Amino acid sequence: MINAQVLLFDAAGRIRNTAAAPTAFNAALGFANGLLSVDLNTPQRWANGMPFTSGGKLCVQTAGTVVDHAQGGLPINELGCVAIDNVAAVAYWNAGLPFTSTGKLAFASTE
Repeated sequence: MINAQVLLFDAAGRIRNTAAAPTAFNAALGFANGLLSVDLNTPQRWANGMPFTSGGKLCVQTAGTVVDHAQGGLPINELGCVAIDNVAAVAYWNAGLPFTSTGKLAFASTE
């Protein structure tokens, strides 16, 4: 499960993230300069129900729809990645995480 306390958010409440390789880990998540480390590739490994690349980045995609939910209620798309949206507004919060009206995690544009 993603721990919202270790994440940084932009002014709109979206999760800030980076494509940079992780330099630190917290709760199985990789971070670089305090930002969540993400990748658009399909998952190569799974930990705690979350999809990762072999380099430790969380696998996310804006494409597709939510077809399943991983541990902690993370929305998973057809390719097994966490379903995100970096355009739609935050519609609700669950366990400290921002979600859009389509059930995707609300992400800021990758830094």
